[in-house]
Amino acid sequence: MGRNGVPMSDVISAAVAAPAVTFVQSLAPTGPAEQIQLSPSVDRALRELCARKRISITEGVRRAIAIWKFLEEQRTRGNRVAIVERTAAGDRIREVVLKD
Repeated sequence: MGRNGVPMSDVISAAVAAPAVTFVQSLAPTGPAEQIQLSPSVDRALRELCARKRISITEGVRRAIAIWKFLEEQRTRGNRVAIVERTAAGDRIREVVLKD
């Protein structure tokens, strides 16, 4: 049992009284427990992506952080990140720009 009698598990998510707020808590045994507040649209996007990939919310957050870290490392090295967009007229390269 975890804090407040809540069973330990990889991911615990609970909607609070205001439907606009969702908390996701990671209780992974290898790291500290964190609690984050997500807007409804971010919560919905995260859940849709995780369901599509058949992964846990925790794994979805891990992947998002890994991608963000990779992008920031590339930017720190002076590199630029781009997406090759396939169109009927041919490939188009679009730069990914991150705000500071």
